[in-house]
Amino acid sequence: MEISRPAEDARLTAPDAGSVHRAAGSAASTPDAHRASEASAAIRASFLSLVPRMLVLHDQVAKDVGLTPSELQALHVVSLASGTISPGELSRRTGLPPSSVTRAVDGLERRGFVHRSTDPSDQRRVMITVDEKAAAPVGERFDAYARAMRQVDVEFDAAELAVVARHWAALSRAVDEELERQG
Repeated sequence: MEISRPAEDARLTAPDAGSVHRAAGSAASTPDAHRASEASAAIRASFLSLVPRMLVLHDQVAKDVGLTPSELQALHVVSLASGTISPGELSRRTGLPPSSVTRAVDGLERRGFVHRSTDPSDQRRVMITVDEKAAAPVGERFDAYARAMRQVDVEFDAAELAVVARHWAALSRAVDEELERQG
């Protein structure tokens, strides 16, 4: 299946970080505001094109390692958690209903990717921990992301990468806030 990619002409010469920041508060007719608007549109187009390709990679990795997409999503979120995560928190972070989280964790535990334990402060509460050694080969399958990022990173200087990092952090917060509003 061929997945469309944003046209090469969608790449813009990005204005410096200061002009983009200043453009946000200036009149829409200024050149900086126009360039910021074009850059914002190019970012959205690239992001919307990237998401389906990331999902294809995610599904392929799940298939290759013998997991369902929901199990891989759960494993990814548990791996990102600091130490342990509760099934309820896993449900919240993945958007999976509690019954799907239970099935995903059952499958992951059966294959040795995660372990369940009781919360020492509340014996009624179950906590989930990733088995780093067992999950390492799954993580290695995502090296394609890391390789792609390293290849692209060399095209930018530290200041440009700092702006991209700030943008992604803000986008992540905005998505979290939107999920909170919806859920």
